[in-house]
Amino acid sequence: MQVIVIDKGEISESGTHDELLRKAGVYKKLVLRQLTAGAIVDTLVNGPTTSIGDDQELIDLNIDNQDLAE
Repeated sequence: MQVIVIDKGEISESGTHDELLRKAGVYKKLVLRQLTAGAIVDTLVNGPTTSIGDDQELIDLNIDNQDLAE
């Protein structure tokens, strides 16, 4: 399935989900933002993670998405 990304009223990217994730564009930033938000909500609802690996994954996602706050 083809995804078309519109940014500020213009088509900025198009491709499949996998193709767009390989680019460092708007679509990838949106997906990473949603994953980070989902992980934070999951932690709030279900409590802290139980393994160090899970915590590190969340930290890595937050570091990867620092530019999204701008």
